[in-house]
Amino acid sequence: WRTKKPVFLRASKQWFMNTLELKAKALEAVDGVTIHPPNAKSTLKGVVEKRPYWCISRQRVWGTKIPVLYHKETEEVVISQELIERYSSLIDSHGTGFWWTLDIDEILEGTSYDSSQYCLGNDILDIWFDSGISWSAGLGSHAHMYLEGIDQFSGWFYTSLLTSVALTGKAPYKEIFVHGFTLDEKGNKMSKSVGNVVDPQDIVLGTKSKPAKGVDVLRWWVGLHASSGSSVLVGDNILAASQVEVNKIRNSIKFCLGAVKDHDISKNVDYDQLFLLDKILLHKLKVFQEKTDGFYGGREYNKVCLALLSLIADVSASYFYLVKDRLYCDGENSKSRLSALTSLYHFSQGLLGSMAPILPVLSEEAANSVPCLESPLKMGWYSQPEWLSSQISDSYTVLEEYRTLINKETKKSLEYNAVLKVTQEDLSLLENYSCDEVAEVLGVLSVQYDVVQDKDCKDVQLTPSTFGVCERCRKMTVDPSHTRDLSQDDLESEPSNLCQRCIRVLDDLKA
Repeated sequence: WRTKKPVFLRASKQWFMNTLELKAKALEAVDGVTIHPPNAKSTLKGVVEKRPYWCISRQRVWGTKIPVLYHKETEEVVISQELIERYSSLIDSHGTGFWWTLDIDEILEGTSYDSSQYCLGNDILDIWFDSGISWSAGLGSHAHMYLEGIDQFSGWFYTSLLTSVALTGKAPYKEIFVHGFTLDEKGNKMSKSVGNVVDPQDIVLGTKSKPAKGVDVLRWWVGLHASSGSSVLVGDNILAASQVEVNKIRNSIKFCLGAVKDHDISKNVDYDQLFLLDKILLHKLKVFQEKTDGFYGGREYNKVCLALLSLIADVSASYFYLVKDRLYCDGENSKSRLSALTSLYHFSQGLLGSMAPILPVLSEEAANSVPCLESPLKMGWYSQPEWLSSQISDSYTVLEEYRTLINKETKKSLEYNAVLKVTQEDLSLLENYSCDEVAEVLGVLSVQYDVVQDKDCKDVQLTPSTFGVCERCRKMTVDPSHTRDLSQDDLESEPSNLCQRCIRVLDDLKA
């Protein structure tokens, strides 16, 4: 008890609902309800099976009165159709508080009952009965989903179920989503007297001693933690970790926005014309979207967050690193650079739409910062079926094997040419792409193939480049036999050691 004083228990007359008569129908109704997490369905069933009755009356000075009369001499309960119709009429004329505001003479006026022989009941309905009938009083019909804490299996979820089954024969909800209790970082219950309460407003807006983290950090914490267990810890360290994770996502999105800020989507390249690395990026995005679509449908928001972090870490370490050469060094309107911009446009729009339910402010802010992107909150899910390709998946799996072998040999793969010892089966996959595209995915200067019969003989032979370093793109692709003589004026305006690609790009810029 909140007063922390002794409580005396005494026996008294109460009103009860016989739940045994509703048990079979209630259990049948629960079978048709989707509960998140799924293993919580047994908890609700256990409450229905084990609870033999429900005491629906309370003795308090406020609440919804149980509208019954008592005979003064016999203390007999008086309920009749005539009285029920009278009470209904009084609700229409005086409101639901008529039992409090009218005396017994006024209440029984016009009925066959002598007011001098009866007294009004003083019991109120259990407040769980009030909330348990909210599906009818509030909605007028059944709800799609109920969302509450894990303790409500014996409370709101249960009482709503019984009242609905009693009145309509079915459950009042199609789904139940259960979240855990919020505790402090040490796992203690929050209490104002202890001083360990974390106010959501302080997280969003900040305090005098703590900077604001914004609504997205709070939503990220909810998404990652609140749907994954019965106890949800929150505190400065946990929120700081959430902020770091959101910032990682923000920084990756900033790379995409920097690339597409001046992109004209009318110049987008058809999917069939995209480079292999770009198709791999969109394939990864599509796989992520299919996973998260299922996670959202199953209310598994923590898995959405984990999948998003995994995608960001993968793409940042691979695609963003490898595609920079094409973005920064190829011709502005070259097919190779437009392929990269096209894939980054699709990736950005698709990613923002997928993460907007959890990070709406960041998603909207990102879309509003560049002209080519649409608001994810208006556009919604952005995806294309062709991005998911079994051929791309198989090719990437093969290349990952060789990438692993290369990484074992050197940490500076861009200084080496590679000869891949491949089986005929692998070669048939890789021959669909140019050697330059395969080399880009592997992060090497060039690629050649050497067919082997035994798959156990698959290997990579690396040879260091004998070419010089290009002063513009920094790749070891300057062939000494193909340099050009520059005048003194040219030497002052551009580097002398340039690869053939950079020479062409600079010449086009002068034209």
